[in-house]
Amino acid sequence: MSVIAASYDRMSMRNSHRGINCWPPPINGAVRGGGGLWRPSPLEGYKEEEMVAEAQLRQAHNKKRSQFKQRLTVASGGGATVGARDLVQAAELSHIALPRNMLEAKAFVMERTGSDKPRKYSWRPLYASVDYPALRGPGGFAESELPSFRKTAMSAKTSTDARPEGEQTKQSVPAADQSMMEQSTSE
Repeated sequence: MSVIAASYDRMSMRNSHRGINCWPPPINGAVRGGGGLWRPSPLEGYKEEEMVAEAQLRQAHNKKRSQFKQRLTVASGGGATVGARDLVQAAELSHIALPRNMLEAKAFVMERTGSDKPRKYSWRPLYASVDYPALRGPGGFAESELPSFRKTAMSAKTSTDARPEGEQTKQSVPAADQSMMEQSTSE
C-alpha cells in the first residue's frame, strides 16, 4: 500500500462520522438527498390521531422513566447500587412495572442475603433494560382512546349541520311559533 493510500485510509476513518472524505459511501448509512432509511415508511397507514396517540403514550412513558431514574439516583446516594426495597418502591411510585425475571436476573443483583434473596441491585443496567411500550400500529386504538382535534370536531359539526335550511329553522324556533310560521306560509 502506498503512503498516499494509507494516509487516505486514516483520513477517511477519522472523518467517517462526519460524512466527508468517506469513499466509498457507507452502505447502511443515511440515504442522501432527503431519502429515508425505512422502506416502507414506519408511519404508513397511520391516521393523524393515531400518530398523536402513539406520541402521547411515548411521552408518558418517558416521564415515568425519568421519575424512576431520579428516584433511583436519590435512593443510591449517587452510587452504583440500590437496596431491593428502594428499587421496588421507586418502581411503584413511578408506575413502572418490573417483571419478576428482571428482579431475579443475576446481571442486576449485586448482593444477596443468606436466604439467597436479592439485597442490592446495580440500578443503571436495570434501568437501561426497562422496555418501552410496543407500538400499537395502524388501527390499534379504539375510537375512545384517540385524541380529538379541533378540525375533526369541526368537520363532525359541519356534517351534522349540513341539513336543509327549513329543517334547521324548524328546530331552532319554539313549537308555538312554528305553527304560526306554517300558517303564514300557507296563506
